Amino acid sequence: MSVLADYPVHYAGLGRSVHIHHKVWLLWRSQRQIRLETPETAGVLIGLSSEDNKTIWIQDSTIATPFDEQSRHYFKLTDSMHQSMVNDAYEKSNGAQIYLGTWHTHPQDIPNPSHVDLDDWKHCVHRNTGRPLVFAIVGTQAVRLYSKWGNHFKSLKLKECAIDELR
Repeated sequence: MSVLADYPVHYAGLGRSVHIHHKVWLLWRSQRQIRLETPETAGVLIGLSSEDNKTIWIQDSTIATPFDEQSRHYFKLTDSMHQSMVNDAYEKSNGAQIYLGTWHTHPQDIPNPSHVDLDDWKHCVHRNTGRPLVFAIVGTQAVRLYSKWGNHFKSLKLKECAIDELR
């Protein structure tokens, strides 16, 4: 695995290091809500975690389909395709690739989680006890990653973006 070439984006903090695959970063950036008519979109994150859960590699991501619910400030992943992709990745990798969290867009330059986001993340953590989860919000100018720290969700810091046009 070539970390710099395949995973050019690196976030860190809270004792965790998250590497994002080039194709996932490009997908997120292509889905930004730059136009007023662009709806919020979302998906699940799939990838690997180190044995100590301190390093995460986000390798793949789903994206909303016409079977999901979307509006300018709302989304709900209702298409079973999202879970099917997680299941397929898990099976093909002999259990190495797992569900790592979710991502979605906000029509903000620098996105902040809403109360709805925080409630959803709490449910995700509860359903996946012991698994290192991260949650990405893609804004119009920045992508922010969050992880649970104690009883709160805290932002991880962008440490490296090896491809200038992806910032």
